[in-house]
Amino acid sequence: MFAGSVRKAVLVAVLLVAGVALADALQNQKILEKFAQLEQQYTLPSGIMAKFAKIESNGNASAQAGGGSSAAGLFQWTARPWVEFTRNMYGTAKPLAARFNPTIASEVTAVRMKTAQNRLGGLIRQANIDMTVGL
Repeated sequence: MFAGSVRKAVLVAVLLVAGVALADALQNQKILEKFAQLEQQYTLPSGIMAKFAKIESNGNASAQAGGGSSAAGLFQWTARPWVEFTRNMYGTAKPLAARFNPTIASEVTAVRMKTAQNRLGGLIRQANIDMTVGL
């Protein structure tokens, strides 16, 4: 009887871990779909959002930089640029905690990328730089 209870407990634990993994996979799929939608909306190179998130936080929306940095979230926004950019984008600044929301952080980052692309696009074309290398 005891062995059956242990097996049952192990099975429940395995199912819980599998459930968490499935939930994480579904969340990751939703984020990747959001990235693709934003890349299309803002005419950004395909795959650049995922690449940037991987570089900045290893794809971890809960990431926080150490060493006294305020960088946080999927795209490692620091406090001051986050406040300034979201204020310009939305009329009022988004709270710093919103950096951990992958949907909001992705939207802000996509707009910021498009702004940089517009500002630097001519130079990038002149230098003949392929923005999709490594994606």
